[in-house]
Amino acid sequence: MGCASSLYGTQEDLLQAYSVSTGFEHYSAPYLLRIIKERSSAKLLLPSHFHSLCLTLGLKSSDSERFLINRLYEPLWKTSEDYKARLEAVCPRLALSLGEKVTAMEADDLLVLSILLSKSSPTEKAISLFEVYDEECTGVLEANSLRTLLEQLFDVAVERLPGLLRPERRTEDLAKYVMKTMETRTKAVVAAMQIVLKTSMSVTLHGFIARFALYRSGCLTSPSGLRHFARNLPSTIS
Repeated sequence: MGCASSLYGTQEDLLQAYSVSTGFEHYSAPYLLRIIKERSSAKLLLPSHFHSLCLTLGLKSSDSERFLINRLYEPLWKTSEDYKARLEAVCPRLALSLGEKVTAMEADDLLVLSILLSKSSPTEKAISLFEVYDEECTGVLEANSLRTLLEQLFDVAVERLPGLLRPERRTEDLAKYVMKTMETRTKAVVAAMQIVLKTSMSVTLHGFIARFALYRSGCLTSPSGLRHFARNLPSTIS
């Protein structure tokens, strides 16, 4: 047991050491929340919006890392006719210049990713993440919204960020570590929901900060902490 624990600790250290910088770690969560919202239309980011955002934030990677960074964003791009209708409702002139099927990125998806990777404290991250999904500004996060948020956080931490490793750095032990962590991702989401909601079907901002941001010294607000949580689920969770 001790050897296995030591092995996994070593693999997590390697995973963090080999991580490719996205650039978001230079900014605070509130700033990223504001700038991404400003660049979006109908809660969507078109390719031109995203390019403008990258220029503003200076999200430039070296030629050798650019193909890896692109893999982080690829799952966020989707093509849909529904996007055209959403844009027509708020930006009819912009919508006229687009085809029937529009390729765009949901702003919320990028917000969750960037806030998780930001330099902010656990509490500041929690407040910003809460704001992303409290769309009506009610001060309450419903269970379905919380589930969506947690699924996105674990997806980024457990699968997408480890997927950025260079092929030459993907050792057999590191691959096993990542795969084992991915196997518990669904249970991790359920466990985190139980911690945050307790017996309720919603959570206030105050409760979210207390039970999400401050849980185990903020482990749910960082990629390494989320991976650790997924590998060491609370014993009370079935």
